[in-house]
Formats: sequence, C-alpha cells, structure tokens
Amino acid sequence: QVINTSSYWSDINERAIPNVGTRYITPVNYRTTHLDINLLKAELANTPTLGYTQLSGAVLTIELPIPEGGYETFAIAETPIMEKPLYDLFPDIKTYSGFSVGKKRWYLKIDITTQGFHAMILNPDKGTIFIDPYSFGGGDIEHYIIEIYIPVTQFTISFLKQWPQQLVELGRTSCIE
Repeated sequence: QVINTSSYWSDINERAIPNVGTRYITPVNYRTTHLDINLLKAELANTPTLGYTQLSGAVLTIELPIPEGGYETFAIAETPIMEKPLYDLFPDIKTYSGFSVGKKRWYLKIDITTQGFHAMILNPDKGTIFIDPYSFGGGDIEHYIIEIYIPVTQFTISFLKQWPQQLVELGRTSCIE
C-alpha cells in the first residue's frame, strides 16, 4: 500500500509561518514545509505493527520531504517502543521505523505525538536528516523544518550497527542508489 504523503506536505515560505512558540532549531540551510498532520495520522492509523527484525516485510510506503527538494519514499511499519502499561497511558504517541526503497542504507525513525511529527533519516554516507516542528510550545504542529544533512557522527555509525543484519542486507541488495 502506498500513501502519497507528498500530497500532505507542501513547501511554504518561512515568512508565512505563524510566529508562535519558541524556535530551538535554527540551522543555516533548511527547507520549510506545511503538513496536513490530521490526514497523515488518518492514513497511518492502519499501519502494520512489526518488530525491527521484521521490517523487510513492511508493505506501507510513504514519501517524506528531503532538504534539497523533492521527496524520498520509505517502506514503514509501526514499531512501538513503550511497554504496554506506558503505551496505555500515552496512546497518542506512535512510533514507526523504515528504510528507503530507492536509496541504499537510508533508515528512518518517526514519532507522532501531540507535539507533532518528528523524523530522523539516517544515512552513513551523507549524515542525518531531521524533520521537526518549526517551533515548539505554541501549538503549531502544521509547520516543519527539514534540516540539511548533518555530518556523520559516531552516534550515527553506532546506531546503524544496531539495526538487524536482515535489514542491513535488504538495504545493500534490494535498493537502488
């Protein structure tokens, strides 16, 4: 199943974003977007839940904006990180994992909370891409900042080493560059 999430994302001039909340993230190079988060949440409501070792079976794909323009397609699955009692207290926190279907070794972590959408795209060759709310604490969960690549760090390398070998192999063999 393909969710064409590029229809939920649209570029927006930074001057058109409401000045609410606090900006904690102010990179030098970035892209600003608008997200129809309610439509995205509705589409993700039926995402299959899989364990990390089962991610190669992810059948739902979504498109996410990337800093240089355009979108990248990822196969994703819901991958809960909280134990059931904690999840029962915070059912609005959803977490997802995935991998790019078009680029080798691009791995994805997403969370959607009452504070908005957050994504981290890991790539050991180019670095890390973050998609975060434009500002925090003002109630605006429709405007986002997509940061240009951050240099690869030891954290990125260590994190990628923890991914299941099956997923790493999938990234090497069945994805094109």
